[in-house]
Amino acid sequence: MNKQTFFNTRMIAEGGVMLALALILDRIVLYQSFNGGSVTLAAMLPLVLFSVRWGIKRGVFLGAVFGIISLMLSSYLYHPLQAFIDYPLAFAFIGLSGIKLKLVQKDSPVNFIPSIIIAHLLRFFSHVATGVIYFASYAPEGQSPFIYSILYNGAYMLPETIILLIIFSGLYKPLNSIIKKQV
Repeated sequence: MNKQTFFNTRMIAEGGVMLALALILDRIVLYQSFNGGSVTLAAMLPLVLFSVRWGIKRGVFLGAVFGIISLMLSSYLYHPLQAFIDYPLAFAFIGLSGIKLKLVQKDSPVNFIPSIIIAHLLRFFSHVATGVIYFASYAPEGQSPFIYSILYNGAYMLPETIILLIIFSGLYKPLNSIIKKQV
């Protein structure tokens, strides 16, 4: 791959396929959390795999594109800043999943797990922030909007992240030869 080219035909094609897969998986709801959040069949997995294969800059870009498309498909727009934080920014953080740490042997999913967790925590904090700022009125009387937002977002994001980590770990070795090829 030419280091000076940010986009190339293969990367664009793979990005489109991964974006489509993420949008499809986002519609496969395993269960609906209270007040709206849902646990999917690892909807962020294609974005994580893309970031692992193509790097964090391209992963952040594809995550933001996913966020924009999700925003267009969503009905949860209350304020332009809320829309930006909850969608393009929050999903752009998923691109940070491609940061490879050298924790164990070279070709192990363990090297990516901390960055995947951090990426999802940053997404979580984005959603919590908008929950506190824009959706505080949904908190039950007497409950802190901050605690409510943590519980609300954690109710679907924690199981979603655990499912993603399990599937990523199981698929990493079989997909590793494909991930490493950047022709």
